[in-house]
Amino acid sequence: MRIQASCKYDYPAIRAFTWVGLYGRRNPKKTFVLRMFLSALFLGAALYVFFALQRDASSYLLLFCGVLLFVLFLTGHCLLPRMTFRNLGMLKDAVNEYTFTETALKATASGAAYRGEIEIPYALLEKAVQSSQYLFLYENKNQAFLVDLRKVTGGEKEELCSLLQTAMQKKYRICKY
Repeated sequence: MRIQASCKYDYPAIRAFTWVGLYGRRNPKKTFVLRMFLSALFLGAALYVFFALQRDASSYLLLFCGVLLFVLFLTGHCLLPRMTFRNLGMLKDAVNEYTFTETALKATASGAAYRGEIEIPYALLEKAVQSSQYLFLYENKNQAFLVDLRKVTGGEKEELCSLLQTAMQKKYRICKY
């Protein structure tokens, strides 16, 4: 059995990869809205304490923490994917071609300034995370192969996911979004 797929390292792919790292299995959009609401609520309470009740060191600390939470959540969701995409350098808009066999993944990378090939047994992959559009095959905690599930040929996306679930067992995770 040989299933082929590809992925272009464009902004939507990098955003999905970044959000998987930030949110795990949780839906990124719903979690972002919830976090922003809670941080705005906390910030509002801190502003109330600061202006209406008292202006001492604890109210300054509450205000600082509220602003920090709000900025961190906003930066993580909106700016981090853009910064990650900008920092890709030669990998920006690179195209990876993948061939999945019963035991291993063969990846061929081609970009403006490089070309490379690697074959990795599934047992050496740290984990696999599947979202609705992408499959992330982690080599280690920071590096992953991005597979666009809409560009699977030589089989169906369900066959590919089933093959990887069987091969990776507990290391295979499915995100509901």
